[in-house]
Amino acid sequence: MTTKPDIAEYNLMLITDRRRSLGRDNRDVVRNAIAGGLRLIQLREPDLPDGEIFNLANDILPEIRTASGLLILNDRIDVCLATDADGVHLGANDLPINVARKLLGTNKLIGFSAHTREQALQAAREGADYITLSPAFPLKHKDSPFKPLSPDELWAIVDEMDIPVFFLGGINKSNIPNLLKPGKKTRIAVVSAITESKNISETAFELLGILPS
Repeated sequence: MTTKPDIAEYNLMLITDRRRSLGRDNRDVVRNAIAGGLRLIQLREPDLPDGEIFNLANDILPEIRTASGLLILNDRIDVCLATDADGVHLGANDLPINVARKLLGTNKLIGFSAHTREQALQAAREGADYITLSPAFPLKHKDSPFKPLSPDELWAIVDEMDIPVFFLGGINKSNIPNLLKPGKKTRIAVVSAITESKNISETAFELLGILPS
C-alpha cells in the first residue's frame, strides 16, 4: 500500500485464533470469512514464530486484496514491514505508538487495545488510527482485569474520539443489537463468534447484516 488505507469504512473485524477455530487452519477461516463478505482481518497468533506469521500473511493477502480488504498484524511490526500488510495492532505492553510510527512510516495503520476511557484517549493523542475497546460483554475464554463496559459507557467513549472504535469482547449475533445506537455506525471486532462457527461464511454474512452500513 502506497497510501494509508481508510479503516473507517469497515465495521466488522475478525481477529484470528487458531486454538479456537475447531481445528481449522487460519487460511480456511479467513477464506470463508471473506466469502461471507468480511474484509478486515487482524492476524493474531502470538505464539507462532515470525517465519510462520510471514508465510501465513503472504498466503492470505491475495484473497484479502481481491476482496478490497485489509490485513492487520497483531504486534508484528517486523513482519508488517516485510509484507504488504496494512498495519499493526498494539497493546499496553508493546512498543509505544510513536515508536511504532517511526518504524512503520505514515502509510501503515496502527491500532491499539484500550480498556478504559483514559487508555482510549491517550492512544488517540499518541497517533493511533483506530482502537478496539473492550470488554463489551463478559468473556468466556479468559479472565480480564477489566469489567465489561455498558453500552452507554462504550458510546460515551466513542463520542469523545475522533478515530474509529471497534467494540470487542464477548460479542455475538445475539447481543450485537444491544450495542447499536440510532444514527451511529457501530463497529465490532470478534473472535469466537466467527472462528467457532460451523459455517463461517454464513455467520460473517449474518453479522454484517446486523450492523448498520
